[in-house]
Amino acid sequence: MGIEFRKVGGVVRSVYPQFGGDFILADECKCRVDYSKPSSAGVSFTVIRSNQCPVDEHKQEFLNSLQPPVNKSVQGVQNS
Repeated sequence: MGIEFRKVGGVVRSVYPQFGGDFILADECKCRVDYSKPSSAGVSFTVIRSNQCPVDEHKQEFLNSLQPPVNKSVQGVQNS
């Protein structure tokens, strides 16, 4: 989904859409941006998700990061 810009109270603000169709101000995001990795190609950063973040998409990404990786390779079953 990502960040959007909408008019809120007569002022254009950055907002995140929620799963239910509402919007939440980007200022309320509790995730942290880590700029500690220098890059010659421009600005480089890592977003560190927080379980305290009220943005639905960020909460879901945080919860997904806690899950073990899924093995996507499928092996056929042989019948004898």
